[in-house]
Amino acid sequence: MKKFFLKLILSTVTFLVLLGSCGCSNKSEDDNSEDNKAPTELSYSLPNAVYTLHERIADNIPTVSGIVTSYSIDPALPSGLTIDSDTGIISGTPITLQLATVYTVTASNEFGYATTYVAITIDDNPPSNLLYYSQTAVYTINKQITNNTPTVTGSVSSYLVDPPLPSGLTIDSLTGVISGTPTELQTATDYTITVSNQYGFTKDIISITVNDTAPTNLTYPLPTVVLAKGVNIGNIASSTSGTPTSWSVSPSLPDGLTLDSSNGNISGSPTTTQSNNTYTITAINSGGFCKTNLSIIIVDSMYVCGCCYNDAGVSVAGYWLNGTWVNFSNPYGSSYNTHASSLTLSGTDVYVLGTCNNSSGVSIPGYWLNGTWTVLTNSYGGGVGSIAISSGNVYACGYCNLSSGLPVAGYWVNETWNALSNPYDGSTIGLATYSIAVSGSSVYVSGFSNNGSVSVPGYWLNGSWTALTNPYGSSISGNNISIQVSGSNVYTAGFCYNSFAQNKPGYWLDGSWNDLSVDFGGMSIFLYLFDSNVYVAGFRISNSGHYLPGYWLNGAWVALDMSTYNYGQSSSITVAGGDVFVSGVQYNDSSLFLSGFWVDGNWIPLVNPYGSSYSSQVGSVIVNTQ
Repeated sequence: MKKFFLKLILSTVTFLVLLGSCGCSNKSEDDNSEDNKAPTELSYSLPNAVYTLHERIADNIPTVSGIVTSYSIDPALPSGLTIDSDTGIISGTPITLQLATVYTVTASNEFGYATTYVAITIDDNPPSNLLYYSQTAVYTINKQITNNTPTVTGSVSSYLVDPPLPSGLTIDSLTGVISGTPTELQTATDYTITVSNQYGFTKDIISITVNDTAPTNLTYPLPTVVLAKGVNIGNIASSTSGTPTSWSVSPSLPDGLTLDSSNGNISGSPTTTQSNNTYTITAINSGGFCKTNLSIIIVDSMYVCGCCYNDAGVSVAGYWLNGTWVNFSNPYGSSYNTHASSLTLSGTDVYVLGTCNNSSGVSIPGYWLNGTWTVLTNSYGGGVGSIAISSGNVYACGYCNLSSGLPVAGYWVNETWNALSNPYDGSTIGLATYSIAVSGSSVYVSGFSNNGSVSVPGYWLNGSWTALTNPYGSSISGNNISIQVSGSNVYTAGFCYNSFAQNKPGYWLDGSWNDLSVDFGGMSIFLYLFDSNVYVAGFRISNSGHYLPGYWLNGAWVALDMSTYNYGQSSSITVAGGDVFVSGVQYNDSSLFLSGFWVDGNWIPLVNPYGSSYSSQVGSVIVNTQ
């Protein structure tokens, strides 16, 4: 219909133009001079002009007979166009749209005027050069996108998109801006966006991908795990933020272990032992990936003796085998405490030294052999230190109480008691024993003897006393807690008080003191020899008086991880496959003791089977590798 009216108007204008220009004169017909005549035959080079919005027009130039002193037009030209009153030229840049409109142009002089008609239509171009800022857009699900804004040449009536945008995204039909928050995942998909006006349209194609939120915070329950050869590990479960769709591990896991590609859990039964090796596990989805490291140690077997308190407040002795608790029964009744202090192996036999309380509250020393209790000879109860097996004989140090309740230090050989004497007064009083070592026919027992003024550190060799020097003065006490023999060398670890009453840890080698200096004191508890290296487990005391666990390696302090609780102490140390294992406890301000061990400095808790809100304690640790 619009084109019909336009044709009608243009036809009318053409008809008017064909009629020619009309003129009018106020002079007599007898005056034939050109200078004395009104303009005639006025016309324009483009009587039916169609222009484009915002584009400069070509000058529309008139022709006329006679002299013209001025030009005028009616009605006024569209905004942006002008007529030169001297030349009659129509020029400019139209800035408004309009349908075909007829204008009357008048050329005049003093003798008269001539008129003609010009039709002017101002159209617009179709939009062009449509281009979106992000041609290949990659978005994240449930995350608001940055607006994707188009640029375009020409006027715009509307924007359309095909196919529909991903759920959560919209296109503004007037501005073309794509915005929103995508709520569904999708792979790269092309979208055709059409921008149009009444004169035409143009298109642009963009690609949109909606990825998942990249996984983050990938962790496993522990950064280091100790596994046992041939023992099913169950599941070492992963934890991560986000939704991984695949998993990978590098290098490959040890033989017998697998990584579940759907959830990142590790399962299986390792088939070989290995020292500490680190594996990088990666969780992946369409949005990205995250990684974590997991250290895996595989041993043949690992034993840690100790005791766990149950909900009745009773201490139950036992040991953890490859992390699984094995408890011992108390032959005097399950409602009485049992404790385990030291463990050793002989072939496939497991010996655990400890005590069982009876119904009278007396602590009875003894040991469990593969779970069966053996009493160590005593009359009034006692306590124990450590146990050793040599040539099929069972050696254990400790003390037995006299009828007066005073303790007598000594050691047992196959349940036979051997009392040790105080070298300073010949009595059996004022002594303490902690550790026993057997080398051939020689039996070494560490401890101290009281000389009437102070406790003198030392050891007994087959019952004969050897005093060890306190480097801070002979009038100050000391203690010898752990003893090891290597060839003809005797290593003993303990502590000596200084003049400020601080515990100063150290060890004696053949009687010579080796200071393990710390600022605020400490204690060396367990000495272990391996490949000519001296390991001493113990603790340092902080400036606030708390115990900080660690060990000394050839005199250099190695701190242990304390990320679980703030305080702790180490009890025993061993080396297997190049890895250092330290048993011990961590505890909080409420004095809840959590048992476990450190391997290469990393803490691994041992579970109290009676509940995590009950304390537990540990003694010695033994690790076998083949």
